[in-house]
Amino acid sequence: MHSITGLKQSALWNMHKVKSTFMSMYPIPAKSFLIVHTLWLRRVFAHFLPSAYNGMEERGHAAPKLCAAAYNRLTTAQEGDCVDELTVQNAQKIADGIMHIIPHNINIMNRFGYVIASGDASRLNTLNMGAVHALSTLNPYIIYADTKTERRGVYLPIQHAQRVVGVIGINGDIDDIMPMAQMTLFTAQLMLENQEYHTLSLRKTALRQEFLLEWANAAQAPYPQSLIEQGKGFGVDIASPYTALLLEEEEPAENAWDGMGPLIEPQLERGEIVVWNRKGECLVAIPSQRGLAQRANAFCAAKKPGFAHAYAGEATATLALSIRQARQAKMLAHALSIRRPMVTHREVCLEEMLLSASPSSAVLALQRVLAENDNGGDLLDTVCVYMDRRDDISAVCAELHIHRNTLNYRLNRLEELTSKNPRRGKDLLELYLTALRIKTGEGGTGREGG
Repeated sequence: MHSITGLKQSALWNMHKVKSTFMSMYPIPAKSFLIVHTLWLRRVFAHFLPSAYNGMEERGHAAPKLCAAAYNRLTTAQEGDCVDELTVQNAQKIADGIMHIIPHNINIMNRFGYVIASGDASRLNTLNMGAVHALSTLNPYIIYADTKTERRGVYLPIQHAQRVVGVIGINGDIDDIMPMAQMTLFTAQLMLENQEYHTLSLRKTALRQEFLLEWANAAQAPYPQSLIEQGKGFGVDIASPYTALLLEEEEPAENAWDGMGPLIEPQLERGEIVVWNRKGECLVAIPSQRGLAQRANAFCAAKKPGFAHAYAGEATATLALSIRQARQAKMLAHALSIRRPMVTHREVCLEEMLLSASPSSAVLALQRVLAENDNGGDLLDTVCVYMDRRDDISAVCAELHIHRNTLNYRLNRLEELTSKNPRRGKDLLELYLTALRIKTGEGGTGREGG
């Protein structure tokens, strides 16, 4: 286990160390070395990292520079993050991959000299004395001829983060295998570095997600300084105001949890943050000075992942409060059958206030009467729409898909059942509160203990 600093320092160190070691111990003409080096790297990158190989072809970059560039991207990682070293699975992957390219058996030993990967299964879990010798001297160990206990070949310490983590052994005639020995070791180190970079990326992503969830649940205002500093490490200034925008799919797919994240990321503007992706739902933190309606329309207009509705909180002291407001807007929009592309908390704050008050005995009685006499919910729907648009009777009828005569019948029916005239403001407000409680499940049917 080692830190990011060690990884970044080892990237270039490994490349120059390997080259200088093998050029000194087994000199070959510079021109021949260059030819072998170039052809080998083409085969290595084409086999192990085809996307990187194609990119090199387009940009004309050399392989060592590509490796160094990859590690330069680690500069934003957190100090102290650690990654795994040589594993059995990765060692076998290295051995199998290299043996597809060269006609020689490859053995990979751990830092104790035991074979953990090989083209010969009978060698696994055995102690390799050539590897033990290379580990004890920290230098390549060459066997020029077969003996009773050793086979000819070369054993190369695998340097990683400026220390030896294992040994790679190649059996065969020294004259045949030595020109490619450096490339074999470089390939092994490159794969280890690539694995560690990937591991670090996953680790950082997980840590960032943990921070975002902690931020989303932090109800204390102002935020603790430790949380603010943690946010700065991830490029998030939580001291600035954000507004929660809850995006909802019309019909969430079975794989919505996995599929929404990559699809929405390209749609984000500077400063916008995806706090979470859940099945059919995505929470985006929007800088408060930005136009919410414009951003909500942009998200809903995109074909993928196919958001149909947006619910917004307000610019509050904490993101947690804005999230709660967005959820309340979503709950009330569903209860009231509001199907506009965007519903804000400000639009439903009256309903939230009404529901937060303790109901009077009169409201509980109304709740019981309507719950028992409006099985289809037509009267409740009529109350809600009439409350919102009673100044435009034609609009009320259009939204309910009924004739004006039917509307008058329902209003009269409400007065007959409840003794409350919906055409009068105070009576309508009581009926509306009753409808809200029934639609949102507050108090069940209004019966005591229900």
